[in-house]
Amino acid sequence: MVDGWHEVGSLNIRMIDQANAENSGIAPVLIKFEVPPFQVIAIEKLLFEDNDFCSECGIVICGEDQAKIIVATGILPGSVSIKAPFSTAIFEPEFPAIECKREFF
Repeated sequence: MVDGWHEVGSLNIRMIDQANAENSGIAPVLIKFEVPPFQVIAIEKLLFEDNDFCSECGIVICGEDQAKIIVATGILPGSVSIKAPFSTAIFEPEFPAIECKREFF
């Protein structure tokens, strides 16, 4: 432990259009599953702030009828946690989502 040091995760996002996806150099998805149709109406950053730092720690994909997909940094280094209507996994973000604020991209 180092006094005064607090390591947090960050979610790095690179948005590309489908036409350029093959030439993007992005690594292939490791886990693949079907997602029910989801009409995206907004995308927001999930931000955690305290007196010492600010972390862009997730993304909220907002759909019609208040549906949301949340992808956030996970507790383990390098991990992510997902909360979605179609997900059965336990949502375990690094920072509690209710303590984060959201901003539009």
